[in-house]
Amino acid sequence: MNAPFDLTICGVMELGGIDRSTITHAISIWHPDAATGEHIQLVREAFAQAAVHSTVFDDVEYAHGDYRPATRQHVRDVLDFCAGLGGGDHLLIHCMAGISRSTACAIAVLTDHLGHGSERRAAEIVRSHRPQARPNRLVLSHADTLLGRNGVLLGACDDVFAQSCELAEVNKGW
Repeated sequence: MNAPFDLTICGVMELGGIDRSTITHAISIWHPDAATGEHIQLVREAFAQAAVHSTVFDDVEYAHGDYRPATRQHVRDVLDFCAGLGGGDHLLIHCMAGISRSTACAIAVLTDHLGHGSERRAAEIVRSHRPQARPNRLVLSHADTLLGRNGVLLGACDDVFAQSCELAEVNKGW
């Protein structure tokens, strides 16, 4: 199943194995901690030839405790960063494990690029790229709202990922 641009989804521990020369755009997703700024800088240096967008939010699906969940603005910024991607581009999206936040952002970006009616196809593309995906439902919900999909994106992801999109308190797959 093909995306409208090359796509790589991974966890932070896989970044060293990525052919950096092919990456034109990178989305680097971190959780907030004391070393986040340092990690972001290291990714920017490692992928210096690429346009890099960094974002910071916890892998949670609702606000609780000291966790900082994704906001609509986080998802809007990801969509805006990827708006100009085309057939010659290669997008890398990583989070800590490459399972939840990165896969949800990839689905959002693909759905935006592929247009209305593409929600299931976008989810299937991500599933084929990252079989262990368990997309963050809050990120998907924000994307569904921002893209005006009225629950269709969430429903498609529920179908494609079956039980993996159930509400989880924290998706710490790393």
